[in-house]
Amino acid sequence: MSHRNVVRTVREVRRETQTDARFRVLSPRHVLWLSWPLAACLVYFALGLPYLRFSYSYHETDAGLHYSRCTYWAPWGRHERRPSDGQCPLIGFHRS
Repeated sequence: MSHRNVVRTVREVRRETQTDARFRVLSPRHVLWLSWPLAACLVYFALGLPYLRFSYSYHETDAGLHYSRCTYWAPWGRHERRPSDGQCPLIGFHRS
């Protein structure tokens, strides 16, 4: 056997200990990843699913615009609304 191909150990390689590889539950990285889904769930339970107005018809009065028909896009499909008060919000929430 040749002595040229022998690897000498200069220093012992430290193995990872259990404390270095542990999972930190409350690290900032995990809190940030969990905050968005948690906020979305809270909005859903408090307000309902969002819908967006994409079409409307109106007529002008002395007080301003009076909406007569509003069409919304929502995750469950299109929804048409005829407001009695003449108001159509741009973004609304629907509780099921």
